[in-house]
Amino acid sequence: MQPRDFKLHRNQTALMQSLLLVVPRGFRWWTSGTLPPLRVEAFLGKMQDQFGVLDSPMKRSRRKLRGGAGVQIFLHPTADGSRFNFWLVATADLANQGMRDGWDIEVVNRLKLEDRYMLAQTPKPKDGTTWTWKLQKEYARDWEFRIIDLARRNQPRQLIDAIRALQAMPRWNGIRTGVWKLLEKGKRIWAAEHKTKPELVKLVQFPKASELKPITRIAAFSDPPLTIGVWLDAYATRLKNLDLTASEAVPEGVVSEGSSTHPAGASHPG
Repeated sequence: MQPRDFKLHRNQTALMQSLLLVVPRGFRWWTSGTLPPLRVEAFLGKMQDQFGVLDSPMKRSRRKLRGGAGVQIFLHPTADGSRFNFWLVATADLANQGMRDGWDIEVVNRLKLEDRYMLAQTPKPKDGTTWTWKLQKEYARDWEFRIIDLARRNQPRQLIDAIRALQAMPRWNGIRTGVWKLLEKGKRIWAAEHKTKPELVKLVQFPKASELKPITRIAAFSDPPLTIGVWLDAYATRLKNLDLTASEAVPEGVVSEGSSTHPAGASHPG
């Protein structure tokens, strides 16, 4: 497979599903970073040269049988299309790549999706553990402050918008649990702060637990799938009247942490 043939997941939820499938199955080592769009194709080529990430599944399987590490790469554009996030996952700690052990219980080592979600193991109701996506601590805290602040105000429209945003989050069990706790706290505060105004209280309808249905398996790719080549062609068309060389720079605010310890050509947010 050529870099331009690399398939992009249909949405962020599909990407999260794929990562949730491979990490528990041995791809415990990971690193991540960001790339300007115009460097994605070259970056994939380098990763292919180093780790064979574009090889066929059969070829990758044969390499693992011979004792080599299994390596996969995931790419996903940001909502505004200004950059690509990548995740390099492997069955072994790849040298000089700044890999972290996603099976480690330390939060700092868990695989993360930007500053919002992280993969973690949680206890099962009866026995053992299971893998799920959870809200990162700081992200959950920011949402808690926001919900508390909005629930105390006399602005139901803003609170309703926040509730809808929480409901729209991918409903993996861990995220769903975190969202439910936030909604319950907001509901209690809203009712307590405005108990003398029952008509105002009724304007905001908090969802029931049964309405926060868990996520189900979805197709990872659209039909036909969106490829890097198609995405980049559309990107070039959109920016044809701009100076595309400006996109070669690392986006402002992205700080590289030790360029020698992560894939060449990428900025590494940690």
